[in-house]
Amino acid sequence: MPNTQTIPFRKSGVSQTRTAQTVKRLAMYREKATHDAKGKVIKQRYHSSTPESDGKIVGNRKYFANTRIASQSDLERMREAVAKARDPNTFLLRDKRLPTSLITEQEECQVKIEQVEPFGLTFGPKSQRRKAKIAFQADEIVKEATKLQNEYNIDNDINIQQAIDKKTAFDPRMIRGQTHRVYSEIYKVIDSSDVLVYVLDARDPENTLSKSIEKYLLQAENQHRHLIYVLNKVDLVPTWATKSWILKLQKQHPTIAFCATAKKAFGKAEIISVFRQFSLLHKERPNISIGFLGFPNVGKSSVINAIIGKQVCNVAPIPGETKVWQYVNLTKKIFLIDAPGVVFPDKTADENADDLRILLQGVIRTEYVEYPEKLVPSILKKVQKLHVLKTYQIRNYEDEEDLLEQLAYKWGRILKGGDADKRSVARKLFEDFVRGKLPHFVAAYQKGEIDAFKRSLEEQKNKWNRASDSELILFKNQQKLKAAGQAFEYEENDEMKQFADDKLDRIEEKGAEKSDSEDSLQEFESDDLDGAFEPEAFEMPKKRVKASEVDVDVNVQHKKAKMAYKTGIQRATRINKTRKRDLLRAAASGVVDEKDLNLVIKEKKLRSRKDRQGGAKGGKTGDQFYAEAKAKKEILKKITGKRM
Repeated sequence: MPNTQTIPFRKSGVSQTRTAQTVKRLAMYREKATHDAKGKVIKQRYHSSTPESDGKIVGNRKYFANTRIASQSDLERMREAVAKARDPNTFLLRDKRLPTSLITEQEECQVKIEQVEPFGLTFGPKSQRRKAKIAFQADEIVKEATKLQNEYNIDNDINIQQAIDKKTAFDPRMIRGQTHRVYSEIYKVIDSSDVLVYVLDARDPENTLSKSIEKYLLQAENQHRHLIYVLNKVDLVPTWATKSWILKLQKQHPTIAFCATAKKAFGKAEIISVFRQFSLLHKERPNISIGFLGFPNVGKSSVINAIIGKQVCNVAPIPGETKVWQYVNLTKKIFLIDAPGVVFPDKTADENADDLRILLQGVIRTEYVEYPEKLVPSILKKVQKLHVLKTYQIRNYEDEEDLLEQLAYKWGRILKGGDADKRSVARKLFEDFVRGKLPHFVAAYQKGEIDAFKRSLEEQKNKWNRASDSELILFKNQQKLKAAGQAFEYEENDEMKQFADDKLDRIEEKGAEKSDSEDSLQEFESDDLDGAFEPEAFEMPKKRVKASEVDVDVNVQHKKAKMAYKTGIQRATRINKTRKRDLLRAAASGVVDEKDLNLVIKEKKLRSRKDRQGGAKGGKTGDQFYAEAKAKKEILKKITGKRM
């Protein structure tokens, strides 16, 4: 900064100095142009008389004379200015036609045919090109045409085959999102996950299940990964349909019913409990990752949001909202991975049927479907007519054309000339079908499977009538018939529910009399019972008594429970729920053999309540409990004559 005392015309004794802004402005006036190492001007000085070139040439008539030309350096500067003007970050407000051919380098033209067919091999004595046979006579032309017509085969026509392939080709919109990038995202999720949750649509779980994923998980490197099914959108189907699908899918992998709603999610506690069990199963790991897979638009992101309790993944009622995989923390040890939906084609199914299946699952957006009216017959086959009439408030329709026409006039979708816009109505119908406005679902078992199962039940009934009591009780304990009754609404299921374990235990506790013979059997092991009922002490008759004669000796459950026992499973239920003192009486009289009695007592001992074992609600202390047990042993010792 210059000294204020050396500045001329400045009064002495004045303390005012120049501000920093003034000093910078004066320094800007004095700055010079900036050059590079080659002497090229990079930045002009302030208020330079030579403006920067903008790639345009000032018009002058002397350019067309021979006395003035542009040097190569001028053209080089013009090329750089034009390249800068073509920068996408700059905008040219007013453009004029310029002779850019003067500054644009021309590419050398090269005839590529000379590389394929050199001149020496095409013309001259060494030519190898075949000459075309041209018929100059009319008879020869007709003869050649007749020959071609006779030899023509439509199956070998390339043009027709190309046209057929074009019609039957997979719609490119159908594979939108199915690129190599999305497929790689899916396999990244699988390789990064310890547990895989496959989200299925409860309306049609079988068609939203990918067999390719299950086949990939069966490989050796994926044997350690766990797979569970989640039936989403269970609020759109009846309860019995959900139960039947769960019973069917549980044979393959664990299945959980889920409904991802905004307020309260159904099945949230169950699925979190399963995740915690998997976390405890892998205690050696600091954390586990759980990946969510499934078709597009089945609700993978909605399930994650419902589990977390807030929106952490973007959701939309259209497929393809999730583009890349995303990590979400459920707890410190459990991570959830959201993956984009991918559809793997079914190689075993027909191509057209597979395309229709993909469309009806809502994998493709409705606006991408070119001819939605072709899907209406398939939609009407899946939706009952009553539901269509109730949803759209119409009286009746004959076929799909009549339905589209009625809805078009009702909604005011009319084309020019008064014709109904059936295409837009069909697109709206397809959208309502996908989003659940039109109720529909697929049953877990078809009619033929149900008939075959009923026939097998009849065969089992006949077999049970001839079976022993021990076999029937074992089958009853496995609860196979109970599960089958829930799935197919078996007619005897209601009768079996009357003999539920909890209800019968309460009835027995209220109505049973306290006696030594009633509680004596639950205090000893099976070895003691084998010794208590040996043939030496009790003469067991070899002849078995029929089930109809047991009613005389065995008091069944409660007096209010009056039912007709005809089948073997009912007989097993009756014996299994009989009071203990009645079992003693039956064993003494020879109605029940030793094997059946031991099996029933063992089952009853497993189901005995803790309050009967002392120190609980019964008011018995430990000393009283063991004193009573000792007294009961002494009673059995006197009866059997053996040392217990």
